[in-house]
Amino acid sequence: MIQKTIEELEQDNREKLVVDLRSREEYEKETYPGAVNIYWKEFEEHIAEIPKNKPVYLICHTGQASNDLAIKYADQGYEMYSIENGYHSYLRQKLEHLMDKETVVTDIDTDKE
Repeated sequence: MIQKTIEELEQDNREKLVVDLRSREEYEKETYPGAVNIYWKEFEEHIAEIPKNKPVYLICHTGQASNDLAIKYADQGYEMYSIENGYHSYLRQKLEHLMDKETVVTDIDTDKE
């Protein structure tokens, strides 16, 4: 299976590489923690830097470019995955965690009254 969820990425406790395929500017604004940046159009130029001995998770905007690359390189011996729905899924998860924290803080504040 080439596609993985952001939750599956986080549950994978193995040493792994996460590659943010978005532009340098977008990467510098914010990225998945620990991700390196290789722009998707330049990925093939950097394939020698990608390890075959550990899983590689690719994140783009929507999951399309990462899916195409994961399919291509999985056939060449890489353990490579595309994050479903791309960077948007990471932002969604991050927002859900922030909302959960807000709910906990609100609940604690309400209990004090």
